[in-house]
Amino acid sequence: MTIAIRLTLSAGVVLAAACGDNSKACGEGTVEEDGLCVGEVVPPVTCAEGTLFDAATNTCVIDPASCADGTVFIRGRCQDPTAALTPDLEEGEEPNGRGIGGEASVTPAGVITLPAIGSPGVVLHGRIDAQPDRDGDGAPEPDFDAFQVDTTGPAVLEITADGVHGLAAGFSVTSELEDLERWSRIAINLTGDVAQRRLFLPMAGRYLIAIADARSLTLPQAIPDDENAEYYVTITQAAQPAPTALTLTEGMATRNGTLAPNQIDFLTTTIESARTDLVLSSPFAGTMGSMVVLIDGALAGVATEQKLLGSSEAAELTITGGVDGEVMTIVVEPAATTTSSPIDYALDIEAVPTLR
Repeated sequence: MTIAIRLTLSAGVVLAAACGDNSKACGEGTVEEDGLCVGEVVPPVTCAEGTLFDAATNTCVIDPASCADGTVFIRGRCQDPTAALTPDLEEGEEPNGRGIGGEASVTPAGVITLPAIGSPGVVLHGRIDAQPDRDGDGAPEPDFDAFQVDTTGPAVLEITADGVHGLAAGFSVTSELEDLERWSRIAINLTGDVAQRRLFLPMAGRYLIAIADARSLTLPQAIPDDENAEYYVTITQAAQPAPTALTLTEGMATRNGTLAPNQIDFLTTTIESARTDLVLSSPFAGTMGSMVVLIDGALAGVATEQKLLGSSEAAELTITGGVDGEVMTIVVEPAATTTSSPIDYALDIEAVPTLR
């Protein structure tokens, strides 16, 4: 049979997860209602001013944007960068964009040693040149500082970039791996100078974390005009959250969920066919939904929505070669977002018999 999976990000509430006509047992986080397993309604958590709800830890944490003037968000708290603060890694000699944003260079801004899960993290420091003209054509280009990091397997990172002296810090994460040629993650903040997000690195290999003025990530000709513009970036590694299991009953299952700010959803199901089709879409213009699919822990495919000038093209993915009984993991997160609001999504799964 063929399994068709439709994944939709929407602006709705948590809806139903079908559990079969005769089923009375619902999975964790769901309750039975009219013969269906529906998402259990959890009262919203109210965090005090200056803090944000962290879905990964179910606690309120400091809002990086709440740091007072003269301080930056470093290692989970607001600190004065001039008060005996020594970054773990200083930006190296320019140019160091490794080709990102059109900046020609072969040397990275620095090589990051990935911190252990639960450690305080690594702090990077550097400057974004105000008016570089490295190609000598008389027109300034955006400055990108690309830091290199290698992983030995999939990893969940949390990155916070705080700009100083007029810099609205933002960052992108890309990979040099052939299987991740079309994979990327971006974090920008349209209302402040701090960009923050969690992201999932799908496989072992080399990645580039490029720091820039947030405007340069969306408008290629946007150049910061402060010659003192600098940034502090904190990178920590988090444990992968326990996945939510999705069970196919009579070939059908539905899940609706909500991604809190900086949240990633890990979903699993058992393969029942050699082919699986996935479709991901989101109606909100400020978010590009993305999915990564793993089979028994190995990368099977990635797909991201395309949005331009009011049009939207869903992310579609066909996974073949799966064996009945293998575990498929679907990782859902925004590829790029301009919102700090929760994002609701719906996941429909349909198993279709294969023609013989």
